[in-house]
Amino acid sequence: MCFAFEIKRHSDFRYDVRLFYNDQIDRDYFGSGIPKQNLPSWSPIRNSADLTSFDKYVHGGYSIMQNWIANTILRQLGYYDGSIAMVIIPAKTPAYDYDSLMKEVMTEYLPLFTVLMFIVPVFRFSYRMVAEKETRARESMQMMGLTEFAYWSSWLVYYTATNTFISTASTIILCTTLLKFSHYLLVFAYFWLYGMSVFGFILFCQAFFERARYAAIFTSVVYVSLSFGYFLVSSADTPESTKIYASLVPQIAIRLLSVPFAGFESVGIGLTFSNVGMLF
Repeated sequence: MCFAFEIKRHSDFRYDVRLFYNDQIDRDYFGSGIPKQNLPSWSPIRNSADLTSFDKYVHGGYSIMQNWIANTILRQLGYYDGSIAMVIIPAKTPAYDYDSLMKEVMTEYLPLFTVLMFIVPVFRFSYRMVAEKETRARESMQMMGLTEFAYWSSWLVYYTATNTFISTASTIILCTTLLKFSHYLLVFAYFWLYGMSVFGFILFCQAFFERARYAAIFTSVVYVSLSFGYFLVSSADTPESTKIYASLVPQIAIRLLSVPFAGFESVGIGLTFSNVGMLF
């Protein structure tokens, strides 16, 4: 049984109808009979007609079931010779802009290349940090009076300068060639904040090693591998709290952020200060 319905009569003009329908299977385009009902019915990053959901409602048997319900109630009221014919006419939508290529490029490739362009800083900084432990250079500097705060502050300043240069160059290139609607400060924040979170990842990983070469190789491999964790939380059914906790991993956070970023840009709205606080 793919679907069923239950009708409870209270009076001639009041009925309670319960629909039992498959909406959770997601194997293919027509995998589920109707769109998933636990998802929001509206999205701020969609400005065009949802033809996928329309096709499911029309061709998945839902409209036929609605017609059965209407005719069943008609029979209960005693109109045995009458029938209700259902006609579905899509409403006309206003003109809209939608760049499907932009959405695909930004969703798939922007976070990918963002992760890849920080591989060199990840390798270089993890190598040099551990190398100072390996060669005892750090201990020598501390013996000459260098404090822990000054030591790590120097690394932070050095990395921040590198990250700022990468983020600024990326922002200028993208805002002048590709991103025509997003605010440049938010585009810069997209790269810069990710880069600074990567610094915390480097500090965490280098603490486990005494050999610079092993540290650089391991940190780089783990850095790239963690980006695949996005697929564990990419489903629309994933709870919001789970996505927030998963975003503690920078590589997953940048992938999750790229979805609304791409959506706003593809419909001609862009990422602005008015919509940057929306949750997805």
